[in-house]
Amino acid sequence: MSVTGGQAVVNALAAADVRVVFGIPGIHNLALYDALFQHPTIRHLTVRHEQGGGFAADGYARASGAIGVLLTTTGPGATNALTPLAEAYADSSRVLLITTGLDDDAATRETGELHEMRNQFALLKSVTGRAVRVQSAEEIPVALAQIIHELRTGRPRPHVLELPISLLERSVTATGAAATNDELPPQLSLQRLDEAASLLRSARRPLLIAGGGTVDASAEVIALAERLDAPVALTRSSRGVVPDDHPLCFGVAGDEAFKQYLATCDLVIAVGTRFGKLWGMDRLKLPTLIHIDLEAAVIGRFYQPAVGLVADAKAALRALVNQLGAFRRTDEAARAAVARLRSERVAAHHRREPRTMALVDALADALPRDVIVTHDMTIVCYAAIRLLPVYAPRSCFYPSYYGTLGFALPAALGAKLARPQRPVVALCGDGGFLFTLHELATAVQSQLPVTFVVFNDSCYSAIRRAEQRTYGDRIIGAELVNPDFCLLAESFGLRAERASTPAALTTALRSALASDAPRLVEVAISPPLSEQ
Repeated sequence: MSVTGGQAVVNALAAADVRVVFGIPGIHNLALYDALFQHPTIRHLTVRHEQGGGFAADGYARASGAIGVLLTTTGPGATNALTPLAEAYADSSRVLLITTGLDDDAATRETGELHEMRNQFALLKSVTGRAVRVQSAEEIPVALAQIIHELRTGRPRPHVLELPISLLERSVTATGAAATNDELPPQLSLQRLDEAASLLRSARRPLLIAGGGTVDASAEVIALAERLDAPVALTRSSRGVVPDDHPLCFGVAGDEAFKQYLATCDLVIAVGTRFGKLWGMDRLKLPTLIHIDLEAAVIGRFYQPAVGLVADAKAALRALVNQLGAFRRTDEAARAAVARLRSERVAAHHRREPRTMALVDALADALPRDVIVTHDMTIVCYAAIRLLPVYAPRSCFYPSYYGTLGFALPAALGAKLARPQRPVVALCGDGGFLFTLHELATAVQSQLPVTFVVFNDSCYSAIRRAEQRTYGDRIIGAELVNPDFCLLAESFGLRAERASTPAALTTALRSALASDAPRLVEVAISPPLSEQ
């Protein structure tokens, strides 16, 4: 039996157990969309902009651990996806872009075809872990199977499959699911495991640093921490791997409280973290280091470890616990130090930013334990990503390294599709909210009961604060004239409520979360938070 190239794509996605795809149909990919028509297992969510679709696919991937798939058409559809692809690359998220491209002869001759651009494929490749352009319809099942295999087994990175337009309607012989080479994960060196276990047994005060690579190894992180009575410092992408109310949860690494405790440690076990430059993690005074990561190039990039293990976090941590045998450490002083430093950290933030912390406390009072929260780049979220309690992995998402605006709203839609039984809240600044507000229509049309919180102080607060600190009263480009966000939301079909105090925010948020429809809460802030 023969199928079209478009049907071959959809068949390959279905065979890989893909259940949701995001996108916008275009003239060049209509054959692909026709193959999706009334598909029995794949749901298509129509977004209002490819950037929103990319962030939604990212949110779906982060919440589920599965692959978030975005479909775009040639040219502007593909380039609109560049920002979310770059964000997914920065934060190691499993996003797959399937896009059309001009046929080779048209792309090189610049004949003025619809959506023509120079070397679309090279542009997409520059922001992804891997990019593939097939040359025949027969290649589609094999290429997709290989891409999906790599997405699931390697370090999470966005991938791209580009399909020449003519292939989508071309006939190809239908085949079953394409086979992949099931590569075995890297084998753990018994010698290095022995060396690591020996260091763990002899350490006086060990500390774990659990990065984003541990989001599916929560139980293993906790098991090793409890065996060693070692506190666990988290990164912004690993919040929830150890619940915030666990006595060994130190909270987010990188601040002065973390550095103060680090100075008392004689061993660090870093798992699934890159030690990136953004929060000074590349300039720490580390003691003896055991570094575990799935990517060999990460180990030794900033610090030379005593023991380096290239391995999946779950497998490596299980092996280490087994290697320790009956060994167990007790360190009540470490637990007491963690409790004290965490308390001092919160108190310091309250002194420095009392108005922001009042809003974070109001959020904490309203949000249930199982909530998923997506954060945007705004002053409230800068505090919330560190201090708002998180109790489970894959529950707190933030555009940490790439730092793009407009992430929270569409990412929340993807997260809700991935975890429909859990409450989902998007925390947005007024500036970032306007980047992707059109996806409110997607929320309504798709009946996704997400709560959107907009902190409105009529400016790009973080930029305004930076200008004030550097240039005094010379503020330029940071002041905003905003719409009435409640009226705007109501025009999309959402119920909306305005809160002007932290207490009112708690009340409004509880009401919104009790609803089975999308809701918006605008938090009116005056003067701007940048003035605190």
